[in-house]
Amino acid sequence: MIYRGAERGRAVIAGPRKLIKITNLENFGRKILRLKSSDPERRRKEFVLSVMLVGLICTALISLIITLINSLVLANYQGAHPLVLMICLTLFMFLYWLRYWYLEAAIYLFVLILAICGIVPLMLWGVALPQGLLICALAITVSGILLDARWAITLMVITTVVMALLASLQEQGIIAARTEWQHINPDTTDAIVFAVTFAAIAMVSWLSHRQTMHSLHSARVSERALQIERNSLELKVKRRTRQLELSQLEQMLQLQRFAEFGRVSSGLVHDIMNPLAAASLNLDLAGESDEVKQARKSLSYIERYVDTVSRQLRASSSRRLFVVEEEIGSVMQILEYRRRQKMVEVEIDVSPTAKLYGDPVAFSQIIANLVVNAIDAYDEAAAEVPAKVVLRAVENDRSCIITVQDWGVGIKPSSMKRIFDPFYTTKDNGRGSGIGLALAKTAAEKDFGGSLEVISRPKLGTRFTATLPVKRAGEND
Repeated sequence: MIYRGAERGRAVIAGPRKLIKITNLENFGRKILRLKSSDPERRRKEFVLSVMLVGLICTALISLIITLINSLVLANYQGAHPLVLMICLTLFMFLYWLRYWYLEAAIYLFVLILAICGIVPLMLWGVALPQGLLICALAITVSGILLDARWAITLMVITTVVMALLASLQEQGIIAARTEWQHINPDTTDAIVFAVTFAAIAMVSWLSHRQTMHSLHSARVSERALQIERNSLELKVKRRTRQLELSQLEQMLQLQRFAEFGRVSSGLVHDIMNPLAAASLNLDLAGESDEVKQARKSLSYIERYVDTVSRQLRASSSRRLFVVEEEIGSVMQILEYRRRQKMVEVEIDVSPTAKLYGDPVAFSQIIANLVVNAIDAYDEAAAEVPAKVVLRAVENDRSCIITVQDWGVGIKPSSMKRIFDPFYTTKDNGRGSGIGLALAKTAAEKDFGGSLEVISRPKLGTRFTATLPVKRAGEND
């Protein structure tokens, strides 16, 4: 047990060294091969062709050296001429250079050379020459790997026809083949030639299988990655669908609450109007004293405000050209009691020429909600902070810009994203309904086609800016 453990430990230690050697060998091979193609299929063909050419160049170089030595040492040398091997070496080196720039041309030329190298020996030494047959088989195998099956079948048919033709011509004596080799016993050289040819065929098959398995592995990895991405996308779609369903449900609940609020408010307005009508009649009968005049004036303000609210709840819309200063003045008269109760100073700076075309009720709603929100901002402010609200309205060629600034408690960053959401309020103890700013933003965007934005810093104040486009009657109505 200890011995096997030690052996296993040595194997683990030797593993990284072997891996490093293999990696270095692959890096060395990449430097020699210098593959250019980026397409996987072309890169596979270039790799197989490059390995075969490198092997043939090395074989031709070794054969040339051996041939030169034998031709110089042996007086009766009858082997291959060194010039033939030099031509083969030059041709293989040319193909190796050509495959880097013109891969397809190098492949066709290489297959053609292999086919010629197989057929010529069959023509010179007979169709039964084993070396010629093996080289023809190598050419057919290479054509199927580097080109496609059609080329392999085509080359096989051509080789078969040529061999049949050569056999017939040699049998009839038209072509005299040198068949004396058939009467000589095979020697070591023949075995080496056969072994090299077999090795070449095996190497080509192994290279093709290796590249095919590599491509298959890459395809499987890509398939798994796509499967993971698809599953992730399905989860995202389900999560997003759930969020949309919850959002739609929340919107439906909000609409339901708005509808219920509208029904209750309509009933309250109806209940308020009857006492106001009675009070107005009694004031008309009371005479014309200063107190009565003031009461009648205040009552008219209340009636106007109630009528405004009633028309708003009934969703009635009366679009016309109105003076901004007059509407702001009417709103401030209604809010006068609230201002005095909270002891907040309101500074108004409105251009007397500013006019807007739209629904005055919606405009009054914007101003009232923004001013009320600014006044209420001092409820929790420090005592030394001066309670002051500044309302400005400036008109340019395109829009009327209205700002309402306060220096109260401000809005927390966590509440800024939801400050315009319906029924969301930052006020405690149920003092806020959460619909004022939502209605103001809706009126600014839908009734006037403008915008309502807010800038706030906690304990430093808040500024609301309503940008309402200046329109005339008939424009985008």
